[in-house]
Amino acid sequence: MEIVMVANDRRLKIWRFDRRERRLKVIATSPPLPVTWGDFSMRLFDLDGDGQKEIVVVDVNRNFWVFRWQDGKLKMWQKMWQGKTDLDMWHLTQVKFGDRLALYTYQYHPIWLLPPRIWLEGRKLRWRFREEASFTFFALLPKGKQALLPSNWRIYEAPFQLKFAGDIDGDGSDEVVGYDDRWRRWRLYRAEVTKSGELRWRDVLLGREKIEPTAFALLVDGKRRGLVVAWSDGRLELLTMEGKK
Repeated sequence: MEIVMVANDRRLKIWRFDRRERRLKVIATSPPLPVTWGDFSMRLFDLDGDGQKEIVVVDVNRNFWVFRWQDGKLKMWQKMWQGKTDLDMWHLTQVKFGDRLALYTYQYHPIWLLPPRIWLEGRKLRWRFREEASFTFFALLPKGKQALLPSNWRIYEAPFQLKFAGDIDGDGSDEVVGYDDRWRRWRLYRAEVTKSGELRWRDVLLGREKIEPTAFALLVDGKRRGLVVAWSDGRLELLTMEGKK
């Protein structure tokens, strides 16, 4: 077993316990990274599908580093994507769409509301046309070893905030439940990767703003599969790829 962390000198280091000396020893060290404590996160993902996990480091400035420890050597790849907003680096997660892997996290920026929010506050009528919203930032990975290079990843912003991802129908591809801030709707999304490598979405309306899901659970009963959604109004709903029950 190894221990991986970014040390005080801002270098990613791998430690291994030496049984003879009965102490931890550094077995690999990266060049210094331009990060400080609190503005980056680190995750382990199998990016190329070979069963071996790589180390992925991401910071709020959209820098991605991929590290691979193999045959006594530590290899590193880096890429920065331009953007006007910071990434939510703490929620970096892996999903699978068909035979393609993807990483996702969140980013925030203002949007126009359709329709605008209108409400009564005492005797005063209030309205809002813009507000800060959360969107899902996807990095679609190529197949094989090319996935280790962040410069080969294809970046997409989905029009929703992802709340659940899982293989509902057992076909090996994840479905997604997300919230569309612009139209204030909950939707079930299914990703499609086109022949040209574009990420597209098909969706089904689940509910509106005031009633929201509070919990999700995958149901597997023999050959039957579905997603159980608990809604804030007390309902339990079973979603299958054939429809709702």
